[in-house]
Amino acid sequence: MNLKNGYHKSIKILLAGLFLCLLTPWMPSSLSSTVNQEFYHLLGLGISLVSMIICLSAYNQSRMRAKGDQTRNGQYFSYVFFAGGMLKLLLFLYYGKITIGYELMVDSADALLIIFMARFICVLCMLFLGFKLPTKNQPFPKWVSYTMGVSYISFLVFILLNKGATEFFLSSSDPWSQTISPIHYVAHASLLIFFVFALAGILFSRKKRCNEINFRLILGVCFCIISQGFILQVQYVQDVFFTFSMMFQLIVYVIFQNTYFNVYIESPLEQQKATREKLDYMAHYDETTGLENRRSLLHYVGGCLEKAEADGALLGLLVINISRFKIINDSLGYRLGDQLLKQTGQRLLDYQGGKEVFSLGGDRYAIVMGQIESVEKLHNRVYEILEHVKEPIFIKERELYITPSAGLSIYPYDGAMPDELLRNANTALYFAKNEGQDFNRYTLSMKKEAQESLQMEHDIRKGLEREEFYLEYQPQIDLATGEVVGVEALVRWNHPMRGRISPVEFIPIAEECGLIVPLGEWVLREACYQNRMWQNQGYKPLTVSVNLSIQQFHEVQLAERIKRILLDTGLDPIYLELEITESTMFDMTQGMKVLESIKKLGVQISIDDFGTGYSSLHYLKNLPIDRLKIDQSFVRELMVDRNNKAIVSTITSMARHLQLKVTAEGVENEEQLLFLQEQHCNDAQGYFFSRPLASTDFESIFLKAIA
Repeated sequence: MNLKNGYHKSIKILLAGLFLCLLTPWMPSSLSSTVNQEFYHLLGLGISLVSMIICLSAYNQSRMRAKGDQTRNGQYFSYVFFAGGMLKLLLFLYYGKITIGYELMVDSADALLIIFMARFICVLCMLFLGFKLPTKNQPFPKWVSYTMGVSYISFLVFILLNKGATEFFLSSSDPWSQTISPIHYVAHASLLIFFVFALAGILFSRKKRCNEINFRLILGVCFCIISQGFILQVQYVQDVFFTFSMMFQLIVYVIFQNTYFNVYIESPLEQQKATREKLDYMAHYDETTGLENRRSLLHYVGGCLEKAEADGALLGLLVINISRFKIINDSLGYRLGDQLLKQTGQRLLDYQGGKEVFSLGGDRYAIVMGQIESVEKLHNRVYEILEHVKEPIFIKERELYITPSAGLSIYPYDGAMPDELLRNANTALYFAKNEGQDFNRYTLSMKKEAQESLQMEHDIRKGLEREEFYLEYQPQIDLATGEVVGVEALVRWNHPMRGRISPVEFIPIAEECGLIVPLGEWVLREACYQNRMWQNQGYKPLTVSVNLSIQQFHEVQLAERIKRILLDTGLDPIYLELEITESTMFDMTQGMKVLESIKKLGVQISIDDFGTGYSSLHYLKNLPIDRLKIDQSFVRELMVDRNNKAIVSTITSMARHLQLKVTAEGVENEEQLLFLQEQHCNDAQGYFFSRPLASTDFESIFLKAIA
C-alpha cells in the first residue's frame, strides 16, 4: 500500500490512540477530578463547534458538487453532512448550556444519544463510500430516502422536546445525575461490535478501490473503534475519557470529509484533467508514432514563416511517404506495421535532432527545414534524409526495407501560408509517386494538373449520373474461318463541353478515385444488355468481352453482382467473357477463389495484355481460364523485332499445349495476320479488321452480314 500525504503521521496517531485506549483500565479514577471541569466543558464546546463546521462545510461542498452532478450519490451525501452538522449543533447547544425557560434544551442523556446516532451515521456513510462508488444510477428508492429523512427529523424533534424524559427513562437510580446508565453501555458496546464488523468487511471485501481510498476507510473505522473504546470507559459525562472519545471522533469527521472529497471531488476532477490532457494529446499528437500531428505542424510552420519573412530566409516543407506500406500491413499485420511507422518516425526525429518532424497520419511524415543556404543544398539534404530512411529496420528479428517518396515545397516560391505549403508539398509527393521518383519539387504545372485531375474526377461522377458514357464494339475474328466470333466492349465518353475524351485520360483517374467500380459495373451491364438485344433480333450469338478492373476484381461478392446482371439482362453466361490482367492476380490464393466463383457461373475468363506483367507458369496451368490475349505491343512490332516473333510464337505454343485459346490484339496489317495464322493463333482483333464501332454500325457492318 502506498502511504503518502501524511499517512505515516496518521498511523502514529492511530497507534497512540489505541495504546491510550488500552491503558484506560489502569488509569486512576481520580484523573478526571484533577482537571477543572470547566476545561473539559470548554474543550467539548470547541470540539463540537469544529465538528459542526467540518460537517456544514462538507455539506456546502457536496451541495455545490451535486448541482453539476447527474448522480444521486453526491446529493445524498450532502444531506448526510447536513444531518451530521445538525447533530453537532445539538452537542454545541449541550455544551453551551442553552436553556428554554429553566430547562436545558439538550441534557447529558440526549448528548449520549446524539453521539450514538452521529457515529452510526458516520460509519454507515463510510461503508457506502467504500462499496458504492459514484454512479448515474439511483442508489436508493425514493421511499427509503423519505423514510430516512422523516426518521431523522423525528429524532431531532424528540431530542429537543422530550423535557428530560430520555434521561429519566435511561437512568436507573438518579435520573438527574451525570452518571452513565448501563443501557448506554449496552448500546455503545453494540455499536463497537458493528464497527469491528464494518472494519472486517472493508479489509476482506473484493470491491476494487484505489489504495488511497481503502487506507482512509480503514483508518476512519479504526479511529471510530478507538473513540468507541474510550466512551465505554466513561463514568460520567465530561470526564477525561469522554473528552478523548470526542477528540478521536473529530479525527473521524476529518477523515470522512477527506474521503468524500477524494471520491466525489478530487478523483472526478483528476479524471476530467486526465481526459482533457488525453484529448489535448489526441488533438496535437499522432497516436501511432507519438509525433506531433498536422494541427501542430501548421501552427509550427506559421511561426517559422513569420521568422523567415522577417529574416528574408527560405523555409522548406518536406512530406515523406512510405511506398507500398499497405502490402506490409496486409502481409505482416497491423501491429508490425505500426511498429514500423513508429521506428521510421523516431529515425527521422533522431536525424533532425529531436525536432521539426511531424506525422500527417498513416504512412506520411512532414519535416520543416529551416536555415537553408540555397535550394541546391536543400535538395542534397532531402536526398540524405531519404537515404537515411532507406536503411533496414529490424522488428522482431525481421529485417525490413522501405522505399520512401518525398515532395518538397519552399517558401516563398511555392506558397506563403502553412496550409498552402503543405498542400503543394503533398502535390509534389503525388507526382513523385506517380512518376516512380524518390523525390519531386513542387512546380506550378503540378497544381494545374492536380486541378485538372480533380475536375476530371468530378466530371466522371457527373458523367455517370448524366449517362454521358457509351460503348463501342470491336470485332474479334476467327483466323481460320474469317468469321466474327466475338466482340470486345470498350467504354467511351462524350463530354458535354470537351467532346470525346480518350479512355487513356479518364480510366487512370477513375481507377485512382474508385469510380472505376461503378463505371465498370455499368459497362458490364450495358454490354450484356446489348448482346442479349442482338440475340433477340435473331443475329448469330457472339461472346462479348468486358474488361474487369483490379478494384472490381477485389470487390466483395463480385460473383453475386455478375450473376445478378446476367439474370437482369437475360444473357446466357457462355456468351460473356471477362478479361483480367496479370497484375490482378498478385494475391494468387485469393485470386483463385474469385476466379473459381466466377467460373461456376459459366462465364469465360481471359488474361488480357498477356506477356506484359509477371505470370508464374506454375499458377498459370492451374488457373480456371479459357483464353490468353497477346498484348498489342508484341503484335505491333512483329515484323521489325524478331524477339517479339519469338514471344508471340512461344505464347501460342504454350497456350495450345495448355488447351487455351489465343487472341492477338492490335493487328494492323496483313503481314501480322499471316504470321499469326502460321502460329495457329485462334482469334485476332485490331484496326486491320475494324476500329471500335457504335452498336448500330457494328450491327449493320458485321451482324447483318452473317445473319
